[in-house]
Amino acid sequence: MYIPHSFKMEETAHITQLIQDHGFATLIHIDHGIPMVSHVPLYLDVAQQKLIGHLAKKNPHTELLNHSEAYVIFQGPHDYISTENHNTRGVPTWNYATVHIRGRSTVIDNDALITQHITALLHQYEDTDLNTALFDQLKSAIVFFEIDIDQIEAKFKLSQNRTVEEQQRAIQDLLTRNPALANLMQKVLFE
Repeated sequence: MYIPHSFKMEETAHITQLIQDHGFATLIHIDHGIPMVSHVPLYLDVAQQKLIGHLAKKNPHTELLNHSEAYVIFQGPHDYISTENHNTRGVPTWNYATVHIRGRSTVIDNDALITQHITALLHQYEDTDLNTALFDQLKSAIVFFEIDIDQIEAKFKLSQNRTVEEQQRAIQDLLTRNPALANLMQKVLFE
């Protein structure tokens, strides 16, 4: 991914938060030169530096999961930035935050580990217990996998190349139509 220096994000806390807040990712494997793409919720195990997920067993993507190179894209908040926010004449732009991860995927077939991972994913979104009876019925139709993270690249293009006044105007403009992006800009630029 092309990342100009001013947009390169290296702060682990911001990267982790984006992944946790926007866990519905794009999963990519390459099969004989052709990309296989699925959209899937993923859980970040920070301590183990792994992504955990699952796909329907009928999805042909599952055939590529075991011991192969995986690419994952997490897309955070994004939006149009009008020239009305700039002090000088210019062109409109787009602000966004994205994280790209590369690693090796492996199928998980250990029942205890599967239950642990699906419970962690569930708890990321709601405070409830896993219905184990129902889960046991559905488990045979699902392939669980993990990705050992080898590389993380993060690009947070949030008006870092604009003046403080222009950044604040962009944040104010976004507060009503895209508060997630406005809040991210506030945190990254001013906190």
